[in-house]
Amino acid sequence: MKLGLDASFEKAFPGGPVIRLRNFVGSADGGITVLFGASGSGKTTVLRCIAGLENPGHGYVRFGGGIWSDAASRTFLPARRRRVGLAPQNYALFPHLTVAGNVAYGLTSLPPWDRQQRVAETLDWLGLDGLEKRLPRELS
Repeated sequence: MKLGLDASFEKAFPGGPVIRLRNFVGSADGGITVLFGASGSGKTTVLRCIAGLENPGHGYVRFGGGIWSDAASRTFLPARRRRVGLAPQNYALFPHLTVAGNVAYGLTSLPPWDRQQRVAETLDWLGLDGLEKRLPRELS
């Protein structure tokens, strides 16, 4: 039997809101789950916590019988190991990674030489040669 998503967590923002997801259970049968709510209600934060782009801080996220995040045991499986895709409404770059680091992020399964070559090809294709070492905040 396949197990789906099981999550119950809180994500607190310093000086800001606390986003709560309580006793969420999603099936693994290919069904569709919809999050809806007003702007600022926490939909994106919930998705980011499930995908591993944010650490909820309290509670847990489990999938398929595995623990992705559990504050009690201090377990946190990084996003790259969760094999979850998240297509944000607006583009998103990792602010702490360089241009090359952002491009290489999804290529961890390639050997280092192949990864470097693929990053160089992609930057050339995008016309970003010479910007490899810049951070997103240094780009227009």
